[in-house]
Amino acid sequence: MSTMSQVYTIIFLTLFLSLFCTTIGENNLHNNQQETQAYIVSVRNDLKPLYYSNVEDWYHSILSRTNSNPNDALLHVYKTVFHGFSARLSSDQANSLRSQVEVVQIFPDVIYQLYTTRTPHFLDLNTYNRPQGLLNDSNLGSNVVVGVLDTGIWPESPSFNDEGMDPVPPHFKGVCEGGEKFPPSLCNRKIVGVRYFTSIRLKTEQNSARDEVGHGTHTASTIAGRTLTKNVSFFGYAKGEARGIAPKARLAIYKVCWGSFCTSSDVLAGIDKAVEDGVDVISLSLGGLPSRYNNDPIALGSFGAFQKGVFVSAAAGNSGPTSGSLSNVAPWMTVVGASTIDRTFPADVILDNGEVLSGSNVEEGVVVKLAGGKGVIIAMNDPTIDANDTVIGEKPAPVVAIFSSRGPNRLSKYVLKPDVIAPGVEILAGWPNNIPPTGLEVDPRRSDFNIMSGTSMACPHVSGLAGLLKNAHADWTPTMIRSAIMTTAYRGYHHEMKRTTQNGHQVSYWVSGAGHVNPEKANDPGLVYDLTEEDYIQFLCASNYNVTEIQIMVKRPVSCDDKMKVNQWDLNYPALVMPAGKMAVRTLTNVEFTASTYIAKVEHPKGVSVSVSPLKLSFKVINETRKFSVKVSAMNGFMQNEDAMGSITWTDGNHHVTIPLIVVV
Repeated sequence: MSTMSQVYTIIFLTLFLSLFCTTIGENNLHNNQQETQAYIVSVRNDLKPLYYSNVEDWYHSILSRTNSNPNDALLHVYKTVFHGFSARLSSDQANSLRSQVEVVQIFPDVIYQLYTTRTPHFLDLNTYNRPQGLLNDSNLGSNVVVGVLDTGIWPESPSFNDEGMDPVPPHFKGVCEGGEKFPPSLCNRKIVGVRYFTSIRLKTEQNSARDEVGHGTHTASTIAGRTLTKNVSFFGYAKGEARGIAPKARLAIYKVCWGSFCTSSDVLAGIDKAVEDGVDVISLSLGGLPSRYNNDPIALGSFGAFQKGVFVSAAAGNSGPTSGSLSNVAPWMTVVGASTIDRTFPADVILDNGEVLSGSNVEEGVVVKLAGGKGVIIAMNDPTIDANDTVIGEKPAPVVAIFSSRGPNRLSKYVLKPDVIAPGVEILAGWPNNIPPTGLEVDPRRSDFNIMSGTSMACPHVSGLAGLLKNAHADWTPTMIRSAIMTTAYRGYHHEMKRTTQNGHQVSYWVSGAGHVNPEKANDPGLVYDLTEEDYIQFLCASNYNVTEIQIMVKRPVSCDDKMKVNQWDLNYPALVMPAGKMAVRTLTNVEFTASTYIAKVEHPKGVSVSVSPLKLSFKVINETRKFSVKVSAMNGFMQNEDAMGSITWTDGNHHVTIPLIVVV
């Protein structure tokens, strides 16, 4: 090839995922005390002696009993969503702490991984210049602050322009502490707060909230990016406006990931500070292997966020299509899987023998590997690649991405996860313009935008949607917002597809959750399934958590009274997963100002008889509640080795409030 000096082509015959490393004992990490490791410590704050004016001094005293230097050992103090601290300790020191009466539990720090435009149009949120519907009702999210826990942010990105934005909402009390090369002047009315947490950091990275990976900038701009330029693209691909789901929402950035690593102690500290600062939504495009909720820092932190009225959305994970491969499963989080949109970037590679290989022009190695690809060709200025530009109207769409993690929920069998799917394949969003879009040193290109795939990209779509709904309905709880999103989600294909391609049963609920998000419908759900802290406590009791384990989560004394004990499937969740031969109860809350009557319609699972009582529910005023029961019985045709799936819809002719019905074996 005569122009070889201008051609940069790398063929990966073997792909590797440094993104998913799960150990921290590498030489390039700051840890000079290899004999120690980080632990998270749960403490009973009600036992604090009165002569300590604050918990920090008390925690120092507790640590000093272990023959450790608290000033060197202490990593984080948790005061809002969790009571306790994290510290770097030897195994002997950790065992010494376990014997302290104030200490409830100690568990080791773990490593989380990252789960790595046209989507507003695909979601019918395409009236930015003349807002209508949800965008109008929410003022484009102007009064909402979304906390983004990720790899930081590149504040100079055009996606974070604040021109014409209103003052920062007064309920937000955060600060702009960005560290090196991130002065407070880089915060504005869009980026309203910045913090970073450094229990682990690569030597090559600055002690700063600056994004040196790109992942955090991409997710933040997907949530709330807004550029003044109307025609942006990624080197000609995906031309158009680049804006987030909630264009006027504010961003509070909590850098908890360094390189490809995110420690659980940093993530818990980020959630703790985000809630203390006053965010309305927390977005987590990260995760790891799920564990019992009292040992899982993300589950612990997100429960504390729920207690403070903060909505938490989390990525499902990129371990599909394996069954039961979810990373985040706690019932108080909204877990998001990834789906396609109706836009693709096809490219043909012309081989020397004339053979043509068709593929995608922008997919990166991580996604190709997850999708089952055998190799990646990365090429710049290569005449043997025939780029077919951007194709709009690709059918069918949405389709669940093969890499999107699947249910069922391995920790809570009767709680549906993922909750919903959202766009997560080939998403255009903001990018640091000093980082190659491929992340490879041989790539000379630089761009303000990049195209990425993963449940990391799907999660911020729901974070932005939750922000819009919170702004439009300030009195809605996090569980009411989730219910509105789930009960209005659709199964099958987008309404712009030809009706002949509609297929409401293309995938299992374990794959798609309740379905694909439908923002405008979620703005007017009619009825919602709400949940309280006490509901979750009863659920945890039914799930065989003891009172000590539950107390770690709720941070107060609790009891599991046998007389009050409920079944796990009685949790008032907007999905019904239950065994055959049992009955479940649900409560609906009216969120309309007008009186209405709803009729139940049942899509019967195969081989299952479903009885709903009553079949009619009448509501007179807003916030009025009504209960109904569902009894399922196995019949001839019920498969003893296969879950049966159907649905229950309550409709008044205008609203259709649908929940999945899954009869498990």
